Formats: sequence, C-alpha cells, structure tokens
Amino acid sequence: MNIKAFLLTIIFSLLPVAVFAHGGGLNAAGCHNETKTGGYHCHRSSYTPPSSTSSSSNTFSVPLSSESTPTKKVEGVFTTSRKGLIFKNVKCTNNKWNISLVNRNNYNETYIKILFYTVDQDGDPLATYSKYPEYVGAKSRRNYLLDKFSCSIPFKSIKYSIK
Repeated sequence: MNIKAFLLTIIFSLLPVAVFAHGGGLNAAGCHNETKTGGYHCHRSSYTPPSSTSSSSNTFSVPLSSESTPTKKVEGVFTTSRKGLIFKNVKCTNNKWNISLVNRNNYNETYIKILFYTVDQDGDPLATYSKYPEYVGAKSRRNYLLDKFSCSIPFKSIKYSIK
C-alpha cells in the first residue's frame, strides 16, 4: 500500500468520529445546545425544536431548553445591513433578552433606527422594540434590554433591522 492510500484510509476512518461525536452534557429532556452552530438537538427525547418558516438572513437562531436557567447565552455574531454594525453577546437574563450593538467602524453611525419585532403566521406584527434616534459612536458598544420579549419567545422568532 502506498503512503497516499494509507493516509486516506486513516483520514476516512477517523472522519466519522470527528464529525458525529460530542462531549454530551444532556439536560433533563436528553437534549443539549450546540455552541458552535447555536442549534439544539435531542438524543433521547421526543422534543423537537421549533422550525423557522422565515427565509430572512437577519433572523437570530437559538432555541430555548426546557430547563429554567437564570442566564442563557447565544453564541455568535449577527450581522446587520449596515457595514461594521453587529449584534453580539445575546443572552437571556431575568426572563428578558439582552443584546449588544457594536460599531466596529472608525466613524460614527448617527441617528440610526433599531427595530426588533415578531410576527404572527400571517406576517402581522406582534411585539416590537425600537430605538430612534439612536447615536452610535465610532468603535463603541451599546447594550439593550429587549423588555418586550420574554425568554419564552424563542430568539429565532425575533427579527431585526437597522436603518
């Protein structure tokens, strides 16, 4: 057997272990969060995470577990339609969603409008949280408490826009 064939055999024999294995840490329902993808899946439960019907690219994605915890974090950085403006440090504390808006630019983003909202099955607005006018300085961070959205609303159901 030549060296290339030997290496390919080793790689392909280890690949399934690397792709499918994880350290576990299941909750009472037999499920766990996926920190790299922000997903949630179950191993020994009939729980099915809610599916998103939205195809919008500005929809957050994290399900809630059945366990009640004082703080639930959402991994990841969420881009906006404004270059250099991102949302991050998303977490649920005291049953309210918190989020940071970061301006990575070397210039001010003055008088923007921030809107978070949910919609019903027909697309009609249910709850909204907005800030306008909102000044965001160069290389700055602002934190927001989305007090209109309890943590019983899956974060994937909250949409956003910045104008």
